[in-house]
Amino acid sequence: TALLFKRPTKMLEDVVLSGRVHMMSLPGVTSVEGGLPIVVDGEVVGSIGVSGVQSFQDGQVAAVALGPAAFSVPVFEDCWPQALKASAATAR
Repeated sequence: TALLFKRPTKMLEDVVLSGRVHMMSLPGVTSVEGGLPIVVDGEVVGSIGVSGVQSFQDGQVAAVALGPAAFSVPVFEDCWPQALKASAATAR
């Protein structure tokens, strides 16, 4: 889903939580936090998806796995709290 939409799945989760529940019925779409696109030189080249704990924790694990690359595109800036960005930057 992060690869398809070129955005963190947290954005889709927020859309669903705002009342647009029809997004949950799109084929192949996971509308919960935990998926992140992988961006290299401004281009989405892949994605990472984490599942296994609560969705906000899945998102944290994915962000730490990608490190600073998880925050390399300005559109993603609003998705992540400052503390999580710092955590991901120092985890590598």
